Amino acid sequence: MNIEIRGDGAFVSGYINVTEKKSRPVMTAHGLVIEEIEPQAFERALGRANNITMTKDHDPGTVLAETKSGTLTLYEDHIGLYAQAKITDPKTVWELRNKKAKGWSFGMCHVEDELIRREGELPLRKVKNLDLDHISLIIQKNPVYPATSLEVRAGDEEDETKEEIRRFSMTERAKEIRQRGFFIRLLALCRLQYGFPHDIIESRGDYLKKPNGQLNGSRPGARKAIGKNGGTLRAEDMPEIRSSKGRYRLVPGTKVTGIYNFAGKGSNPLRVEDHLIRQYGGEKGSWQHTAGNGIMDFGNGPQKVHIHWFQEPSVGIVGAKIKEGD
Repeated sequence: MNIEIRGDGAFVSGYINVTEKKSRPVMTAHGLVIEEIEPQAFERALGRANNITMTKDHDPGTVLAETKSGTLTLYEDHIGLYAQAKITDPKTVWELRNKKAKGWSFGMCHVEDELIRREGELPLRKVKNLDLDHISLIIQKNPVYPATSLEVRAGDEEDETKEEIRRFSMTERAKEIRQRGFFIRLLALCRLQYGFPHDIIESRGDYLKKPNGQLNGSRPGARKAIGKNGGTLRAEDMPEIRSSKGRYRLVPGTKVTGIYNFAGKGSNPLRVEDHLIRQYGGEKGSWQHTAGNGIMDFGNGPQKVHIHWFQEPSVGIVGAKIKEGD
């Protein structure tokens, strides 16, 4: 969450939710589940909504901003649901100035979902469609909201309740312990093979990570294929690309052409760089927002598509998406 205090109020911005990111355990009508919201679910919800409010602690009586008045802007991009708001409520501005805010949250209803049962793990709930009722700035530890059919979700808050922890299965805990043991052994092997210093790398259970956040999937200093202004990329260098029709890869043997970097290193400021570093690693000042043209076959023959993605030399290409309508 980014907070800027000015003479006429507070300006707050940040990601409310990262799509396709698995949540902590949440209680739903299906019971306790792990939840993820599919891409474009927020985009469709915003298209249907007449007005979305920003409340404080989910209290409908405390509206801080709203889309109808222009004091709140919401949109979904490659990463997730992003918000920008101007707040003039004196008490809330004081709370923001004194760092009382704990994070974002949002309320959704009319949810269409798919429940995937998983052996030894909590079920995965994939939210395909929803109506966005409101977003909320969390100041108090326990949000205030009425007991309705509205589902309330935390954004960047780090609170896990004792009840959620208690209901984790012993099977899942045993699996986590096994995973930690495996990656400790993997870490020892990497040190022997690549000479990683003992004091700069630690095991995080699902990947090896330096304290500065940089992922270590290969030898130190290894560079991944990324696009350069006016250059090309092989289709094989691109990951799966997201579109409204699903996920696809470029036609093998073709190239991405007309590449240009329009934000980040060597260009305009990249406002999501801090989030990308937290999510994928990489160095500060090295991330870029890049675009180019490729060839894709949706089943009715090859056609040209315009692609946007994020890239960083040590991480590679992430978040590739077809820019519809270009």
